[in-house]
Amino acid sequence: MNQTLTEQYLMVTSVTNIYTRNRDHWQFLLEAYSGGVEWQRGNHLTKYVNETALEYEARLNNTHLENHCRSVISTYVSFLFREEPDREFGSMITDPMLEEFLEDSDMDGRSFDSFMKECAIWSSVFGHCWVLCVKPNVGALTKGDELAMSVRPYVNFVTPLTVTDWRWRRTSNHASGCITAASSMTNPSRPAPRRLS
Repeated sequence: MNQTLTEQYLMVTSVTNIYTRNRDHWQFLLEAYSGGVEWQRGNHLTKYVNETALEYEARLNNTHLENHCRSVISTYVSFLFREEPDREFGSMITDPMLEEFLEDSDMDGRSFDSFMKECAIWSSVFGHCWVLCVKPNVGALTKGDELAMSVRPYVNFVTPLTVTDWRWRRTSNHASGCITAASSMTNPSRPAPRRLS
């Protein structure tokens, strides 16, 4: 029993080398996109030779903080989503839950188009983002049971700063994965992990 608990604890608290190598860069990208005070706090201005800490702080406080990153990403994404995309649903077109999913893809009221636009924004910021598709297991035996209980898949996305480790395993009849994600970024040097599976 102790062996299993130890393995589970190590899995939940693990951090991959990819995350460790890229975390500071991803934080920089987030601060560049956020702009304003976040950019200022990052101290990204190059310090001049012989510039005192007080002079640097004064120059940092007087720096114009127009956010070019956000406006470029916004412009680019607006071109992508100017027109509603055409989607092919194949045999799913008759699924009664499809319309509900398209209108509320994340169970928080966000349409699938809005969700994909948000993914495009954060993928533009970081170069990629994670999209999770989950369908709750409530013990339904048939599609009719699922419809009666309003059980359907939903999506969520997380940014690379949040995903500290991942594992993926494919077996003959299904695939399973484990994502270790930081649940709190209040202490970026040691995020509190949690397991999403």
